[in-house]
Amino acid sequence: MTEENENQSFKYSSGEHVLIRIHDLWKKLHFEVSMNNYYNWDVHLDRIWCELVNLMDDDEYDKLYKDYQTIQVQIKEVSPILNALVEGRDFFPVKKDEVNKIAKQYSLLMLKEQTIRKIQRKVEKKVIKTNTADWD
Repeated sequence: MTEENENQSFKYSSGEHVLIRIHDLWKKLHFEVSMNNYYNWDVHLDRIWCELVNLMDDDEYDKLYKDYQTIQVQIKEVSPILNALVEGRDFFPVKKDEVNKIAKQYSLLMLKEQTIRKIQRKVEKKVIKTNTADWD
């Protein structure tokens, strides 16, 4: 195998493994969302972002990071991330501002997830295109 073919083989293997790790993170994320665990939802989205960064070139990263960072700033404004309205509350009533904060956090996490899914779609197209080279 020539050095060029070895590099292409490594690129394919590396990209494929990143996509497998991302798939596993999405599965974990779905569980956390279903359990109203907003904090872990946010953490898993960050982990998926970090995996996607491995597949981006510098120009792509600079553009996509701006989109990602915009949402991060909005999430920071409604921090800390709450997991559920009933967490540690015993039988005390929930305050209206807590309900509003949870609703805002949910909306922002949904926006963050949608943004990451769009980024993933762009990056995956590049990986798939790169991996269909005629090196084998």
